[in-house]
Amino acid sequence: MKRDEIKKVLEEIDVLLFLAASGERERKLFAWQMFVWGTYVLFNMTLWLLFPGMTKNVPGSLWFHTLFVAFYFSTVQFVGWLKSLVWIGAYLLSMLAFYFSTPVVAVATTIGSIAVASFLVYGLLPDKREDKRISITAYIGIIWGLLFASFWWNYVLHRGAFSNEIFNLWITYVFGTGILLSGVIFRRFFLLGLFILFVLPLMARFGNPYLFYGYDLAALLMAVMGITLYLKR
Repeated sequence: MKRDEIKKVLEEIDVLLFLAASGERERKLFAWQMFVWGTYVLFNMTLWLLFPGMTKNVPGSLWFHTLFVAFYFSTVQFVGWLKSLVWIGAYLLSMLAFYFSTPVVAVATTIGSIAVASFLVYGLLPDKREDKRISITAYIGIIWGLLFASFWWNYVLHRGAFSNEIFNLWITYVFGTGILLSGVIFRRFFLLGLFILFVLPLMARFGNPYLFYGYDLAALLMAVMGITLYLKR
């Protein structure tokens, strides 16, 4: 084999090794985010189940206020605390919209601020690949965001059609769909997604408390799976 051919082969091997390492970093980031968001749901749901009176006294919704905390911790591990401060700006803008505008404008502002903040933060992730196509992990993350954005957009536009029972079932469906899609990256999430999509609606037949405890269990499993996969890699 000629020297030029050997050099070309070595360069191709370097590219393959880099792409493999890059993919592993993306999977590690994804695992960390599953841990953070599982913890977010677990924290809010457990607090709401154990201390419903306390959560009602929080101005606005505790789910809303801690949403941006979760966004911050989902990226701080990889871009650093300083760059992740962009989530504070998104939070303040969204909060102002909720307090001083209509619900439709507030939800639209929140969706828009999260989209812009995500673009800014993830654009700061170190990535020197020549191939700039969006990775499968990024696609799954985008689909997660679009699923929940679409849910809240539909809810705020058609609130009269959403009873408490319908709301709980639909948010569970959206959550389960996101988990199921995550099974493309880590297979164990596929089974958790099936549990949420098929078992939780069955539990809801016996009353909302059963659905909520099932939701809490699913969030716990999501967080444990995420941190286990993160520490493993």
